[in-house]
Amino acid sequence: ITYKNIGENKSFYEVNKFIEKPKRRKAEKLFKEKAFWNSGIVIVKNSTLINLFKKYAMDLYLKCQLSAENSYKDNEFFFLEKKHWTKINSCSFDYKILEKNFRKLVVPLNIFWNDLGTYESLYESINTVGDVININTKNCFTYSNDKLLVTSGLNNLIIVNTKNATLVSKKGKSSDIRSIVKKLEATDREELLSEVSSNRPWGSFTNLGTGNGYKVKKLLIAPGQKISLQKHFKRSEHWVVVKGTALITKGKKSFILKTNQSTFIKKGEIHRIENRNKSDLIMIEVQTGNYLEEDDIKRLKDIYSR
Repeated sequence: ITYKNIGENKSFYEVNKFIEKPKRRKAEKLFKEKAFWNSGIVIVKNSTLINLFKKYAMDLYLKCQLSAENSYKDNEFFFLEKKHWTKINSCSFDYKILEKNFRKLVVPLNIFWNDLGTYESLYESINTVGDVININTKNCFTYSNDKLLVTSGLNNLIIVNTKNATLVSKKGKSSDIRSIVKKLEATDREELLSEVSSNRPWGSFTNLGTGNGYKVKKLLIAPGQKISLQKHFKRSEHWVVVKGTALITKGKKSFILKTNQSTFIKKGEIHRIENRNKSDLIMIEVQTGNYLEEDDIKRLKDIYSR
């Protein structure tokens, strides 16, 4: 960012020109000229930002607007409409807006700042996150939000262990992650397309494992909550209580299941789980069938109006 001083105390600067990702030779010249480097922090009024998009990126603005106007709500979450959203080409806010010719100011901000856009930048702030044991490991970023991760005798690597997948990469190669994601998208990998854990108004569920014709979940029903009265057309379900007490509706019958007790829900059978206690109810659900996606559900009664 090239600039000039404004104001009596010369602590504010007006931007002469904003240059996004200049070539090396240009960057070296700007460095010698003591140009500012973009921190990525932009403060702007909403109305001003909308006007900038209308002036410099109207097509992008309209597609975003149409996607937002046709969004839908699922529980407490809003989901953008895909038809118009998928037509938006990937682009940089800096290229689309900040490089354009309008008045921009740079204001000093005396705080610690690190743009955590890559694992390398995250490493500069913290090099180990989660349940990790590093032995004779140097210059590595290690992360695990699942099982224990142990490293030994490693150097200059990024290791990220999640419930869905494990990434091992050389430091400095974070840009390769975009191509990895594109490859996963092209092959419709489930690890990319489905979440391991998902919140619901009654609690949450976690996918524990999937195979040919089966899926295993851990259900957490919060105190005083219940799932919808429902049925499935393409799968059966086995339920086991591992903690707490469940009130089960199955067909026309209702009964109590305690820890270590189980029941079987056959395909097409009406069912519900309810937790009338003051502590969490945890159950294991084993689904079996040829189709196990979340849209195989018909809700008959639902206190959350889904």
